[in-house]
Amino acid sequence: MKSAISGNKKGDSSDALTEAIECGNFVRAEGLARSLNRPEAEIRDLQGKAFRQFVVELRNPHGAIALAKEFNFSREDVDRLLQKIVEESRQEEEEGNEGSRRRFDMKTKRYLDLEEWIREYFKSGKWQKSY
Repeated sequence: MKSAISGNKKGDSSDALTEAIECGNFVRAEGLARSLNRPEAEIRDLQGKAFRQFVVELRNPHGAIALAKEFNFSREDVDRLLQKIVEESRQEEEEGNEGSRRRFDMKTKRYLDLEEWIREYFKSGKWQKSY
């Protein structure tokens, strides 16, 4: 297996980008895509995937907010992404996928499904005060 940190040649960077995407490391992939001057649409797609990963898989509100700031997402962008995440989560749940299953949340000391978690951390407006 090739290292994700190959040489400095452009081909090596493209390989590293492909590997980062395949491994699901969307934050790294986004940075590599920017350094390779990939099309803005491709970069925005990777940014959306990175944000989604921090919300759905990692349930890391502080990381998701930091990414939103780094990627220069507007509040409307974040709201649109969160709405899309909730819709996708509902579809996955209907298909029997456990992506939105309840997980323990340290702040609330309760088990929250994804939609409840998003409401807790993003819909209250608290996160926007520092944004």
